[in-house]
Amino acid sequence: MMTQSIFLLLMSGIALFSKVIPITETNYPKEVEAKGLFILEVYSNSCPPCKAVAPIFSQVSEEFAGKARFGKVEIHEQPELSDRLGVYATPTFIFFKNGEEVGRHVGGMTKEEMTQKIKQI
Repeated sequence: MMTQSIFLLLMSGIALFSKVIPITETNYPKEVEAKGLFILEVYSNSCPPCKAVAPIFSQVSEEFAGKARFGKVEIHEQPELSDRLGVYATPTFIFFKNGEEVGRHVGGMTKEEMTQKIKQI
């Protein structure tokens, strides 16, 4: 019984402290269209540039915790959402402020480029 309680506590902590939110059709309005700055990465599991930028996106999400929120959507798992967003190449980064798109970048980004873009917004 104690082991199960510890496991549940650890699992809830992982979800609680995660900096990057998985985005789906269901949670898109609540997460992306909310007040504040939201950076969305549309990626593909089979995309080498997406794999290369994943740790950078994670690092930047930690550095901007409390100032911006971050999410990811897998293009093949959420094709309707990707189409609605007009994303046909990965990785694509979409910057939202108060639910409105204020910037977009297609292709890989360095940590410095991503940080600079967020600071500009």
